[in-house]
Amino acid sequence: MKILCNSSSNFNSRGFINQITNLSVYFWKLIHNPVYCGLIVLPSKDQQPQLIKAVHEPLISESLFNEVQAIITTKRKITCRSDKLSKAFILKGFLTCPDCWRKLRASYSKGRTKRYPYYHCSGSCKMRINADLLNNNYDDRLQELRLSTSVIELVGLILEDINVSAQKNRYLHDRKLLVNQLEEQQLVLSKARKLFVIDKLKFDDFKELKIECRAICNGL
Repeated sequence: MKILCNSSSNFNSRGFINQITNLSVYFWKLIHNPVYCGLIVLPSKDQQPQLIKAVHEPLISESLFNEVQAIITTKRKITCRSDKLSKAFILKGFLTCPDCWRKLRASYSKGRTKRYPYYHCSGSCKMRINADLLNNNYDDRLQELRLSTSVIELVGLILEDINVSAQKNRYLHDRKLLVNQLEEQQLVLSKARKLFVIDKLKFDDFKELKIECRAICNGL
């Protein structure tokens, strides 16, 4: 602790106290430096810098260094807060103010014991409505909707068409695989026939290979 105090006083006396705010920048450079895993950056004018093995003993393994780089270079998305807001304000972006026709915004209003969600207008009319009340009313109205007979028939035809299209794509894919396998067997048999003609393959071996290829083709 005494050492830290003395160091702090030295920073203050020399006017370097502001450099403490740059510690995060220095730390960021340190964890990107490959010298700690036994590598040295070799700069190049024409090509990208290359990493070469150094003669000093590494402090950490190269695999650990690469693992750290993968972690710190991965972009992280903070979705907890946005997901929570999306669930509370499901109609955000779709509502307009009935007075001034501005798009309604969504936010929480702090009460005595908890926060309350509201859709509100940013204009001078100051219109706002409880988000829970409006969301529930919207859900009730959705439950009351019923499709007409013609629409149900149309949806059925669309789903049937999608299903037929998916089955056709699977059939064409499987057929292509079978054709490729048949062509491979024909190619094997053709090569064996050429070897048999130039006396590099015995008759018994050629006959056995031919029977095997036919059996595979019949199975396909």
